[in-house]
Amino acid sequence: MMSKRHYPLWCALALYGAVQASELPLLAQTSLFSKVVQGCREVDLKTWQHPTRKVLEKHKVVLRRLQLCNGNIYPVFYVSVPYDPQGQTKSYFLPLYDDMRVANGGHALAFVMESDNTVVMLAFKDKYHWSTDYEFYRLAPGEADVGRPQALR
Repeated sequence: MMSKRHYPLWCALALYGAVQASELPLLAQTSLFSKVVQGCREVDLKTWQHPTRKVLEKHKVVLRRLQLCNGNIYPVFYVSVPYDPQGQTKSYFLPLYDDMRVANGGHALAFVMESDNTVVMLAFKDKYHWSTDYEFYRLAPGEADVGRPQALR
């Protein structure tokens, strides 16, 4: 299993030959927020209880914020995870995604992985057929960089 990624987003982009960080969309401009979800509302994490919370705790996902969108059936989890969601970590992410599918009743969901500036959208047809879409985003000037270690800010 791959260890935590210890380099900033711009370094990852350079390594993979991707676009420059300044060319990435802001979080609000990603496909998730411009095409997939609407009518999102904040959830109070102090009082929120749902089976997905136990799944996140089981997989050591740090939940920082939660929004419910599309009539309260599409959750957007703002999280920090211990591994790179696009790295060689199938043994971590596939069980997490499958457990989230079950806990969320098979409904689509998304993760905003603040530790990697990555949006991961999951859509489930059934237990064996589902899609995972990834999109990098950049922070707006002055926007909180909550998920990244202080040394990488």
